[in-house]
Amino acid sequence: MTNIGEILYATAPSTQRSREDGLAWTREAVDIAEEQLRHGKDLDKEGTKVCKECLGVAIDNWEKMVSRLAKEEKEKAAKVKAEAEGKGKSWWSGGWVEEKDVVGRWESEESVVRERRRRAGELLDQSRGPPPVSVRNFFTV
Repeated sequence: MTNIGEILYATAPSTQRSREDGLAWTREAVDIAEEQLRHGKDLDKEGTKVCKECLGVAIDNWEKMVSRLAKEEKEKAAKVKAEAEGKGKSWWSGGWVEEKDVVGRWESEESVVRERRRRAGELLDQSRGPPPVSVRNFFTV
């Protein structure tokens, strides 16, 4: 799934719909890999390894895709703001709102990706098992 997301996103960079489809496949890969690592009772050692690799690659890809889209979104907003320089305010959602108060779709998703990366990191650390115990720990008070 991760590879499908990459291919869809990369093959049609000028088509927003294709990029969003690639992003959706990548999100789905993150969801499935995370779910399997949390609740995959039938996973053997090799299956766990593959799920970890898929989760890591999918989150990295998701972060890169969203980062590029957020950058484009910010550039487009800066261009619009520069064109309407003297106005300072814009009509949005039924009222006058300062431009800087509007958070873009992709900027919002960047924070979602950061949270998912944190959660996945906890999951990957947890799945490694407890740290080794030293014999000296039994003799300390």
